[in-house]
Amino acid sequence: MIKLVPRSFFNKMLIISCLIGVFPILLLGYLSFHKSASVLQEELTASNKLILQQNKARVESVLKTVDTLTTQTIITPVTTNAISMQSVLDLPFDYENREVFEKLIISLVQIQVFELGITDIKLVSYNEDWLVDSGAVYKMKNRVRVDKHDDLLSEIYHELTLASATGKSSYWKLDFEENGKSIIQLNKNIPLNSNHPYGLISVHIPLTELNKQLSGDSSSDNTFVVDSNGQVVSSLIQSDVGSLVTEQAYFKEIQLIDQLEGYFIDTIDNKELLIQFNKAQYNDWIYISVTPIKELMNKSKNIKFYTIISVSILILLVIATSYFFSNHMSSPIRRLYRSITKHQGEPDHNEIHFISDHLSELTTSKHQLKVQMNQLYKQAQEFFVIKLLLGHVNTSTIDEQLEKLYLPVNWETWSIVSLQIDRQELQYSAQDYDLMLFAICNIIDETIDKAYTLPPVINNQMIHLIMGSPLESPVSLKIYSYNAMVQLQYNIKSFLKLAVNIGISREHHDWIYTSLAYDESIHALYYRARLEDESILSIEEVEPHNSELFRYPKELENQLIESIKLLDEEHAEAKLEELLKHICSFANHHSDYQHAMNRLFNNLTGIIQDAGESISMVLEQHRLPLYMLESSHLVDETKQWLIVHLVKPLIVWNRKKIQKSEINISQFVTLEIMERYDQDLSIEYFASQLNYHPSYISRVFKKDVGVSFSDYLSNYRIEKAKYMLRHTNMKIADIAEKLRYSTASNFNRQFKKVVQLTPSRYREQED
Repeated sequence: MIKLVPRSFFNKMLIISCLIGVFPILLLGYLSFHKSASVLQEELTASNKLILQQNKARVESVLKTVDTLTTQTIITPVTTNAISMQSVLDLPFDYENREVFEKLIISLVQIQVFELGITDIKLVSYNEDWLVDSGAVYKMKNRVRVDKHDDLLSEIYHELTLASATGKSSYWKLDFEENGKSIIQLNKNIPLNSNHPYGLISVHIPLTELNKQLSGDSSSDNTFVVDSNGQVVSSLIQSDVGSLVTEQAYFKEIQLIDQLEGYFIDTIDNKELLIQFNKAQYNDWIYISVTPIKELMNKSKNIKFYTIISVSILILLVIATSYFFSNHMSSPIRRLYRSITKHQGEPDHNEIHFISDHLSELTTSKHQLKVQMNQLYKQAQEFFVIKLLLGHVNTSTIDEQLEKLYLPVNWETWSIVSLQIDRQELQYSAQDYDLMLFAICNIIDETIDKAYTLPPVINNQMIHLIMGSPLESPVSLKIYSYNAMVQLQYNIKSFLKLAVNIGISREHHDWIYTSLAYDESIHALYYRARLEDESILSIEEVEPHNSELFRYPKELENQLIESIKLLDEEHAEAKLEELLKHICSFANHHSDYQHAMNRLFNNLTGIIQDAGESISMVLEQHRLPLYMLESSHLVDETKQWLIVHLVKPLIVWNRKKIQKSEINISQFVTLEIMERYDQDLSIEYFASQLNYHPSYISRVFKKDVGVSFSDYLSNYRIEKAKYMLRHTNMKIADIAEKLRYSTASNFNRQFKKVVQLTPSRYREQED
């Protein structure tokens, strides 16, 4: 059975051809229809704009006329003798002023022009508490409510009184009468523009008079007027009067627009509406016209129909032409496709993709295989180098394995280089340490010629590198490796901001010495304590050739221990630094340095054991500082470690121990003086008895007793001498000898100094 060949290429050609032909036709039809609709919309927009302007002009004409009449009435004298309305507001409503109030009512009635539709004028006096309503004056102060008319007057008075609290001297507002009819109300303070008015005049116009000034097609659109508070004060749709539009999106949009008039399109209840507005500067009212877009587009339906017919005919012609063109162009591709898939199953995608995918698969497979082989070779090379460093490779097969792994062979000499990051210069966190080692390996690959080195490997937080000198190399391995390491240090410092120290082994000819050279490169790093940072250390240069005598500085250690016992942290740090410098300066061989550091650590921790306590109870980290001995050989770094982990904890422990025993020191000394005053006593004697330093015992005794040890002993012996002089017949010389005075004259002098009498005179006086 013959299968039909997929014709995806034909389909795409057909689609592209159709798009190229159909898209311009659709675009032309759309633009023609859109242009006609735009012209219609512009005409209707201009028409609505003109209607809004006319509505605004007619409404403002009425409002301004009423405002002007009201203002003239306020500023015109009420009577012939030039009594102003402001003065009338200060007059009480009584019989004496009846003529003035009659004139006032006449002047108010004159405002009620029939053409303007003014129905009522109200006037209120804040100072005298009277109200003019419907041509009559009423006293409102202490007015008793008898009927509904009194209630109505009170409500009107209260409303007009609150009107002054708006802060506006003149404004229009929408209000509703008791019968439910809507009115437009003009409120003006008297006097005009006063912050403290005497009264207020209110002119009422029926809303129907204002609605007469609005024009528009209420069947298709809505024209209405909104005040500054968002309340509809007039509308072609009577039910909208009094409603709030502040939450409507189009009203918020109008408020954000700085222009006095304009239009935009908004969507309300899934209906597109043309919103036109005109802002009045007179009273901050906004005249708004809302017209459905659908109504605007009804007149363009005929144009739309003929446009669709024309476009459809042209599209059919384009599709027919595209079909024959695509079929002719795709026939060569189909023949090529059949020849490739002759012995393969039919794919699901088109011909071009099938051919392209097969070529891409071949290229990708080749590239992936190459990458995987390179990764495997690199891993095999690194694994081989690690085994070589540890001496786990049969020396008879090394050259053969190097050749298989595409590594340099036929070196004349070789040596091993070990790199270690200087932790004092480490600007990264400890978690990034391994990442920095890998970054350094990449820099090594880019810095050193691969003909002179095997791949670098990481072991024990160090980077190890086997470098060799080819037979045809013009420079010796020693010179080349040193120059390469200098350049490597510079590159690492430039790119990673890290300082590294480098140890180089001796040069060897036979691969049997790889493990020995590996140890030599690591041991070379142990000697960097005597050199500057970022050192390049060759084991041949730093390892001493003669075994010189090294004497451990026991005296400095004793001074350090003494400072710890005296709780002198500053002096202890100074002695520790001096001791470490001595060890680094005279311990030529690394083993001497290592043994000296172990001895120092053991002797310092021995203080705790000598006191009969456990090291684990005093030091949280009491392990032997092997890490410091092997990885850090700088005096400052070692000193800092010992101070933090050993010296300071010892001082804290010693201080606590002394604080517990200070109380008993003074008691012990005073009791000993009382019992053994006739024997040779000294502060050194008590120091040996209590295992404390003499100066410390002297300081504690003086703090507790108030006098020094020597003064206390001397005074106690004088008291004993006074007792012997009073109660015994012993000779003065015998008393002096018993109290451990060297001579009788010395005793006489000391006794007179304290008692102000000689011993003989004191005895006579007591007798």
